[in-house]
Amino acid sequence: NGSWTEPKNIGNVINTAAKEGSVFISADNKTIYFSSEGFSGCGGFDMYMSRRLDDTWLNWSEPVNLGRKINSKADDFYYTIPASGDYAYFSSRESIYGKSDIYRIKLPKEIQPDPVALITGKIIDAETKKTIEADIEFGALLGEEEKGITKTEDGTYEIVVPQKLYGITINKEGYFPVLRDLNYDPDLEEMDYNENDIEQTNTDTIVVGEKYSEEEKDIEIVPLKEGQIIALDNVFFDANKATLKDISKVQLDQVGQFLLDNPNIYVEIGGHTNGLPEDDFCQRLSNDRAEKVTEYFINKGVPAEKLTWKGYGKKQPIADNTSIEGRKKNQRVELKIIKVK
Repeated sequence: NGSWTEPKNIGNVINTAAKEGSVFISADNKTIYFSSEGFSGCGGFDMYMSRRLDDTWLNWSEPVNLGRKINSKADDFYYTIPASGDYAYFSSRESIYGKSDIYRIKLPKEIQPDPVALITGKIIDAETKKTIEADIEFGALLGEEEKGITKTEDGTYEIVVPQKLYGITINKEGYFPVLRDLNYDPDLEEMDYNENDIEQTNTDTIVVGEKYSEEEKDIEIVPLKEGQIIALDNVFFDANKATLKDISKVQLDQVGQFLLDNPNIYVEIGGHTNGLPEDDFCQRLSNDRAEKVTEYFINKGVPAEKLTWKGYGKKQPIADNTSIEGRKKNQRVELKIIKVK
């Protein structure tokens, strides 16, 4: 929001009795590079790397001298690394053309920051298909890590997140709040399968990225009107069961709070399966899953009269069922706005 807290000294692992300066924090929000003349090095100010060990910003790994390929006998400053983390740019007094020169060097893996993903996209009205301004919150889907908050100026966004399970929430008055996962974890969603087909695997095989990536994700948000259907994309179950995975609680808690905050909105929870299991099994499974989600909302305090539920089996596919990606889309929970009082 443009305001700052009081400056905090990050401790004597980093700070010495001598001088430190030109600190740079990398895109992973954890790895810092800084100049110091307080450690034994190559001469003058040398560049060092350290990693944050927790969220207090007071505990750091022992600083690592970046070595003689980067540090000279003179002063070395102003270390900068792009989000990709593979190259560094810095200034050194060990110059060829004059006083201080600028250098570029490829970083060894051991002193690179942790990999991140650069996510860009647009926030789009699902009806008009126009970009709209909205509030964006992003952070780890699990754990107590601090969330980042931003606001789109023209309906577009650009954020950098670690290569772990991160989500983005879109909030806009008059629209249903949206939660999207930014880094897909294959362990989250188990595919329902036909038990008579021994070759069918029950898990997705997409691998979480272990290096820098850039991705575009346009996100549609749905106006609050009767008849609108919203997919709850972060609600997951064990394969062939109505057992909710723990990660599902993030979105279910968000939706439950929304329903509590908007007592004028009545909804139907719809369960859908992919097309692999038998028809009767799919119908029972989708019923059980829709009922399980409904029970979750009621246990969170949402009045039962605001909720109905229904299982649709595999009767309403929204994608090709022959691919893993298609089956992932078909196996879903949806929320339909029945009435807005």
